[in-house]
Amino acid sequence: LRFDFTHTSPLSEHEIDEVERLVNEQVWRSVEVTKEFASYPEAIARGAMALFGEKYGEVVRMVEVPDFSLELCGGCHVRTTGEISLFKIVSETGSAAGVRRIEAVTGPRAYAWVKEREQALSRLSRALKVPTADVPRRVEALVGEQRALQEKLEISVQRDAENDVRRLVEGAKEVNGAKVAAGTIETASPETLRAFGDRLRDHLGTGIGVVGARVGDRYSLLAVVTDDLIAKGVRADEVVREVAKLAGGSGGGRPHMAQGSTSGPERTAEALEQVVEIVRPMLEPTSR
Repeated sequence: LRFDFTHTSPLSEHEIDEVERLVNEQVWRSVEVTKEFASYPEAIARGAMALFGEKYGEVVRMVEVPDFSLELCGGCHVRTTGEISLFKIVSETGSAAGVRRIEAVTGPRAYAWVKEREQALSRLSRALKVPTADVPRRVEALVGEQRALQEKLEISVQRDAENDVRRLVEGAKEVNGAKVAAGTIETASPETLRAFGDRLRDHLGTGIGVVGARVGDRYSLLAVVTDDLIAKGVRADEVVREVAKLAGGSGGGRPHMAQGSTSGPERTAEALEQVVEIVRPMLEPTSR
């Protein structure tokens, strides 16, 4: 079943529950639904509801649930409200500007919908090893634990990144007044690799940084160049392209940060050992 109604915002969970309660109260009354014809003015005078500005003829059909609703409608209807058995809302969405839509199931389909959710709850109960009544509390506790672990992991990742930055900067070679840092790190995603590159670039002062990392099942390179060297013509995309060649891959990007791929850890390590010699010509005063 679908019901469109004018409303400016989504219904709250409480409002949806209220709609279900009101409808089911009438369903369980099991009263006769009456239908009769009348002139349009007479129907409106009796309080019949005409929805969404629909056009009606001179004679209209009125459908009434005694002591609850009186509407104009030409569609099919049950003989008694009890034939509906059960009314269950399954979704509430927007269908147009200022119009919301409720979708619901009734009778056998409502029963099947409830049974599906009941079985899902039972599966959760068994998986969590708690009574079904305790599933929400247990899930909330697990979400809280997961959030706490995620926060600890993020702190640990940041600490490890700071240690890696310090290690690379302290081990950097100096070439014509610029630091050249190269090495490998552990990282979880391309995003964290780029974030590491930003941090390394900030700590270099004047310099070039090249790192190799395994991201999933791929081996990646990242090169960064500080702004003062970019102004002298040194570009991270050129750096990563030359290093990636030695590692059996390719690369590209922007002057301040660029990424590349490699064929594996051994070729990556060999290429990183050559970074100083690769960038030395780029840092020569007369090379640009």
